Amino acid sequence: MTRLARTPTQPLFVFGTLMDPDVLSAVTGQAVSELQLQPAVVSGYQRRLVVGESFPVLVKSAQSKVSGLLIWGLKDIALQRAQFFEGEEYVLQPIQAEGLPESHSTLLMHGVCDALFFADNQRYEIDEADWSLQAWQAAEKSEFLARLNHYMHHFGQMSAAEADQHW
Repeated sequence: MTRLARTPTQPLFVFGTLMDPDVLSAVTGQAVSELQLQPAVVSGYQRRLVVGESFPVLVKSAQSKVSGLLIWGLKDIALQRAQFFEGEEYVLQPIQAEGLPESHSTLLMHGVCDALFFADNQRYEIDEADWSLQAWQAAEKSEFLARLNHYMHHFGQMSAAEADQHW
């Protein structure tokens, strides 16, 4: 798999389970307080559920927008852990994201910036249904976190494909 080089100031755009602070911390191994998070949107995509799964992918859709988070401050090992979590089904790709101001935080970025996101490798069958963080948190988060913590213990010990057998 080709790894995309990242500049130290280039944020990661997340749009699925990594928007949850508990998941983000467990995956990256970094405390959320060490990171800078900013709400953002990307244009030209829809967030859709993967058939038979509880997580989303982004699919191109000219008239749509997807909300998510821009994340700054990820250490290199944290990004490696995120790639392990995403597995071979996802690859880092460039994307243009627009940072949104929040009333309770300082504005990190205004306007459109170059970011990276985990694009699916088109290995999944995509559902017509949209994916919602709030619905996922209410229905699946607690079971997911138990499996995630077990899975992430395999980081550095085996490949993501091998670790998938332990999910």
